Amino acid sequence: MFNSPWLPPWLQWRDGKELCGTPGPEDKSCEISVIAKYHNDEGEQKLEMTFPLTVSDPSKEASMDSANENDSEQEGEDDDGGQGEFD
Repeated sequence: MFNSPWLPPWLQWRDGKELCGTPGPEDKSCEISVIAKYHNDEGEQKLEMTFPLTVSDPSKEASMDSANENDSEQEGEDDDGGQGEFD
């Protein structure tokens, strides 16, 4: 079973197995700590890990990716030593 000492209001554990939630536009990136409890021959064991959780707007990410692709294409267009073509 998994749990966390703190989660943002929009994130929750489903059945102690899966993190679920959808951030809103005002939500920010944060760090999440996860505690896993399990049993073995030695009794109950506990593992803990902290990781960064990045919150971003996919529509803005897509437009940034397009802008980066356009910049790369424009940089590669001028392969004639910067002299260009004139009529």
